[in-house]
Amino acid sequence: MNNKLGLLAAVLLPSVLHSDSVFAQQVEPSADIELASKPTSKAQNETTQLSSSIPPKWLVEFGVQYFQYHDFSYQNLDFGLESISVRLALGYQFTPNWGVKFAAHTGESCWLTDMFGACTSSSLKDDSLLRADYSSKLYSLEATYSANISGNWYFDASMGSVYGVEKFDFRSCKPDDGIIFKGCDESEPINNYSNTETQFSYLAGVAIRYAFNNYVGLKLGYTHTGINEGTNSTGISIQARF
Repeated sequence: MNNKLGLLAAVLLPSVLHSDSVFAQQVEPSADIELASKPTSKAQNETTQLSSSIPPKWLVEFGVQYFQYHDFSYQNLDFGLESISVRLALGYQFTPNWGVKFAAHTGESCWLTDMFGACTSSSLKDDSLLRADYSSKLYSLEATYSANISGNWYFDASMGSVYGVEKFDFRSCKPDDGIIFKGCDESEPINNYSNTETQFSYLAGVAIRYAFNNYVGLKLGYTHTGINEGTNSTGISIQARF
């Protein structure tokens, strides 16, 4: 009886050991494949997150600015001019904080306006009429800095050089006999004076920006230039990044 059991064990034991080794060979490669697939999936996720977190580098700003120009004099009269004009800027971000920007604006103003906002003449002490018009074109190249304040709020600063073209037009004459609206008396001499000046100067500005997302933001800023004794402006603009 013992001999039969020993013979049976000798026959079954090798087959059992062989089946265990076959099962181990079938299981171990699949485990290796599963472990190898996990780093690949993680790397893909990290790459996807990194690409989606890179902010756009190009930006465009379009807005409206209120300009308060320097005072200037003509025939012992001091003129203070103001205007609302459009400003356009194109920029590039080298890093999330530092960049460069080119901006341009065109403004027009006059000394006095009527109830409809149109330029008009003013009567002087010698009963003559005087009309003063002013126009400017400013082009600036600026280094920019941007820093996150909190959440979606950012602080923007810029400094650079500005090239300005300014034109002054003055027209003085003796008034006609108009009762309500007085114009120049064509029978009297009409004095016209025009002067165009170009200047290079400095520019500095600060702004607060709210970013709705990585692509669109709204900013409110203040800028000062050294053109002709100083020109100040405040404005609001929309910034788009791509």
